[in-house]
Amino acid sequence: MNTIPSKKHSRLLLPYVTPKEAVAIYPTLSRAHLWHKVHESVAMDLCQVMGQELDALEIETVQKETIHPRKSCNMNSSCADVLFAAHRWQMSKPSLVSASKDVFDQKSSNKHWIDVQPRWGDYNSHDIELYARAKFMDYVTDNLSIYRSLTGVMIGLDLAYNLHSAFGNWFPGSKPLLQQAMNKIMKSNPALYVLRERENRKRSSVLFI
Repeated sequence: MNTIPSKKHSRLLLPYVTPKEAVAIYPTLSRAHLWHKVHESVAMDLCQVMGQELDALEIETVQKETIHPRKSCNMNSSCADVLFAAHRWQMSKPSLVSASKDVFDQKSSNKHWIDVQPRWGDYNSHDIELYARAKFMDYVTDNLSIYRSLTGVMIGLDLAYNLHSAFGNWFPGSKPLLQQAMNKIMKSNPALYVLRERENRKRSSVLFI
């Protein structure tokens, strides 16, 4: 069973069939596969940011994983969008991106992943920090999700409320960089801009009906 975001509810349970059926649930996100394009575009931006900081973060390689078109609509399991590797990083315990004073005293790792989880929040459910933490805890412990290491970060991205947060393991320098990157992406990402413009036009048309 998969879930497709709806306007009134954060998740609407139904089998994933075709984009045509999704249009009836939420036209703006389904038109031209915008939901998937937003996901893909944000992951690409994160790759570019990390690629520019190879030396500063002691990253050897940055790799954008292939995103299955239905990944964004699947709430039962997940996989990484971005994978980077190094000789070895010291890791922190899982924490929110907004938390400070991380201690890098956990087992070191030579791989680290980023998983982007877009969602459509509603009035009763748009705590994006809670969402990012819950997804991280669910997916790193299940038997269906595929990650190449135990260390990574889950990014929650609320498209309805234009909010973001992240929860996971951090290595030195990664947390402030991700904070800066996501703040910039939320403001200037082309796919997010298209989504906001479509929503603004829809609201304007409703006001004049």
